[in-house]
Amino acid sequence: MHLLEDELFYDNVFEEETQYVLKNNLKTFYHDYNCLNKKILKHYRIKNMSEEAKKHAKELNEKPELLTYKKVRKFIHKVSQISIAQQIEEINKNGNLII
Repeated sequence: MHLLEDELFYDNVFEEETQYVLKNNLKTFYHDYNCLNKKILKHYRIKNMSEEAKKHAKELNEKPELLTYKKVRKFIHKVSQISIAQQIEEINKNGNLII
């Protein structure tokens, strides 16, 4: 699931941002995730997380540099609508993602 999410995130939905980060040797996405975590957790009403998840859910009170809250929410919605089984079948068949 994580690899599929990465493929969709980096090479499809946020392709332009990914190219910018790679070209400029930045670690911006992790900073931006931490800036958006609090809003995302609140929006989806996530209150109880495992201790392991909490380690990765840092919260910064800063403005994201590249990722917007709106675009990340759109990505979450898009990914939640995808059938993982169909996605795997399509990838195995011809190497393409269903988006």
